[in-house]
Amino acid sequence: MADKVLDLVPGEVSDGHFEALLSGTGIEEYMKAALRDHLVNGVRAKDCCETHKNSEGRPISPSQFSKRMKSIIKVHQLGIKLAPYYAFDYMKDFVSKGKESAN
Repeated sequence: MADKVLDLVPGEVSDGHFEALLSGTGIEEYMKAALRDHLVNGVRAKDCCETHKNSEGRPISPSQFSKRMKSIIKVHQLGIKLAPYYAFDYMKDFVSKGKESAN
């Protein structure tokens, strides 16, 4: 069974968490859509690869999908390692200010 805090569980990643993980990655839009379907919506990786098309109109290769997933997992793991160094109250204020500026 996956640890929901340490692992990215398909279908249990929020939109906000997903956007934060991918910010600044340079991952192409077609791949972002496939990754979102998998991580946020819980669609099987295999189905995401078959459904979403790359920039040439072909299905995404499973190896390409896997490579991008590994890069997202690395960002996620880095966040987990850094989290203890930030005070909860500080992060709470930071997140709420970010939400206010988004509105």
